[in-house]
Amino acid sequence: MDEHTQIIFYTYPSCTSCRKTKAWLKKHNIPFGERHLFRETPTVEELRHILSLTTEGVDEILATRSQTFKRLNQDVNDLSFSEMIRLLHKEPKLLRRPIITDGKKLVVGYNPSALRNISQKKRTSVGCELMPAKLYDNKLKAGSNACALKPAFLMSNTGLAGFEPAHDGVKVRCLTAWL
Repeated sequence: MDEHTQIIFYTYPSCTSCRKTKAWLKKHNIPFGERHLFRETPTVEELRHILSLTTEGVDEILATRSQTFKRLNQDVNDLSFSEMIRLLHKEPKLLRRPIITDGKKLVVGYNPSALRNISQKKRTSVGCELMPAKLYDNKLKAGSNACALKPAFLMSNTGLAGFEPAHDGVKVRCLTAWL
C-alpha cells in the first residue's frame, strides 16, 4: 500500500463494532475502502502486512472468543507463522473485527482515539489553476469546486482551512487530496 492509498476498512456488516467504526469514519469525512471480511478475505500478503503493523503479533488480531476459534482442534501456539497466516486466510472468522489500516498504522476493533490517530492526514494542494475572479460587494464570488486563496499559500501542506480570500482579482481553483 503506498502513501496515496486510502484507509482500508475490513468489516462484517452485522458486527456492532464495525457499524460504530463505519459511522465514525463517515461522521468525520474520512475516505475509506470497505472490504467484507468474509467475502473479500484479506490475501496472504495482506495478512502478512497487517501482522507487521501489530504491536502484539497474532494476539492483536485473533478473535479468541469466536465460535470458530473455540471449535479449532489445534493449539494455535504450536503453529508456525506461515501456518497461522494460512489458517487466518482460510478461516477469516478467526480475525477480530473491524480491522482498519492505512498501510502504516493499524486499528483493531472500535477505538475512536486510535481512529483519530490513523485519520490525521494532512490535506495538501496537488494542483492549482489561476483564473479571473468576479468581485461582488468587495468579496470574491467562488463557484463550486473553487476556493479563493492568496497565491503565496498555494502549496501549503495544511489544506484549505484558515486561508484569507485573495482580493487581487485572482481566483484559484485548487484540488486537494489526502496524503
